[in-house]
Amino acid sequence: MTTVVNMVVNVVSTVGVILMNKYLYSQGLTQIVFLSTLHFVATSLCVWMMYLFDFFKEPDGVPPLRSFFVQSFCQCGSVAWMNLNLVVNSVGFYQISKLAAVPVILVAEYMMYGTVASTRIKFCLAVLLFGVGLATVADLQLHLTGAVVALIAVAFTAGAQLSVQYCQKKLGINSNQLAYISAPWTCLLMSLTAPIMDNLPTVRLSCWDFYTIALLVLTCVAAASINLTNFFIIGNLSPVSYQVLGHFKTCLVLILGFIFFRAPVAPANIIGIVIAVLATVVYTELKRRESLSPPPPPEDSDVEVLLQPSNFRQ
Repeated sequence: MTTVVNMVVNVVSTVGVILMNKYLYSQGLTQIVFLSTLHFVATSLCVWMMYLFDFFKEPDGVPPLRSFFVQSFCQCGSVAWMNLNLVVNSVGFYQISKLAAVPVILVAEYMMYGTVASTRIKFCLAVLLFGVGLATVADLQLHLTGAVVALIAVAFTAGAQLSVQYCQKKLGINSNQLAYISAPWTCLLMSLTAPIMDNLPTVRLSCWDFYTIALLVLTCVAAASINLTNFFIIGNLSPVSYQVLGHFKTCLVLILGFIFFRAPVAPANIIGIVIAVLATVVYTELKRRESLSPPPPPEDSDVEVLLQPSNFRQ
């Protein structure tokens, strides 16, 4: 039940942030990395308040800071390079690169943990990606620089999500503890990245009215809930399941765009959305059945022994 609540909060908050960011962008706040920095500042403040009110405890022992720094570094790199990816590539190729995160994560999970998805799951994911691609990819222009940027962006995105899972599973901490330790690192790295990626001198809040500033604060609060639920979903499900949820949110945003913003709609958009939503439902059912099946007996390996949390504590 907790997982369902986190997923619902994540979806609602994401849709809300997208709509609010769209308005802020129209008001002149085009510095996306700077806005993302504010979002992680809000996340740090939120998780700090949760700690003060005893929603969670500090991790036992002293987990290795290098693991959390890697997670924060990948998170920062994902935001920065995905935005650069959108700048240097067409929207169609940008969407294709986002779809590529799923197979990259599947390969990485196999190489790191020996995890192999079932044939049904892989077929369902292929159908899902086809549906989302059909719904979102309108133009496709490819050049070498754009391909390299997209490859780096996908690598950072996969690394960020895999490191979230690793920190929780292998270091024995929960999602709130992870956010408590890693969010300040992410704030620091993002604040160093924003002046490079954004034109900060053009940010002029003085010309904004009270409503716009209140909306900026609200988008920070919503983004904090997204970040916290992201950590929970990835840690309790998997990075692939989180990607599936992300593509479902993409379809939902498209539907809302058609309804409320009169966005142009083609038959391919409708067919793609229907395919993606159905694939999401099937994927959810397959994962539910897998969760009810008895797990195979554990096989200890030298790698797993080295990754035990006790080996990281001082």
